[in-house]
Amino acid sequence: MEVRQDKSTETDIEVMGVVPGPGCIDLTSEVDEEFVDLTSLNDSTVVVLAMVDPYIPRQTRMEHDKAMRCEIPRLGELPETNISAQPLDGAASPQHHIMCPICLDHIEEIRRSRRRLMSTVCGHLFCSECIIDIIRTHKKCPTCRKRLTQSQVHPVYL
Repeated sequence: MEVRQDKSTETDIEVMGVVPGPGCIDLTSEVDEEFVDLTSLNDSTVVVLAMVDPYIPRQTRMEHDKAMRCEIPRLGELPETNISAQPLDGAASPQHHIMCPICLDHIEEIRRSRRRLMSTVCGHLFCSECIIDIIRTHKKCPTCRKRLTQSQVHPVYL
């Protein structure tokens, strides 16, 4: 166990444990000899840090750490799961989840109030009143900030 002092906050930081792994890869290097495999579960060293309370005696801390320390399990592949194409009983159809992100009205409320469901060319859905008002004032999609005109919005028929 090792205790280090953090210069930025003037507090002691205790290194609880280090799990070895393959060497570090310099991400600032422009050489394409190595690559970072983000799909690997055990690809780097893991350092566990904990704040050290200066008022707790070191011996008590060490005893507590030994009691709390456990073997870090190795992560393997994710277990296979069977996903059925059928929705679960009582699950709402996808149509019930469509809503305008501006006024937060669901598709049923939009239809009842005689508004239309509209889509932008960037693929985002809004009710007709909200998207027309937003394009008039801001001239961009409220979701992705892409520049839009009223001619780039069209009704969606479900």
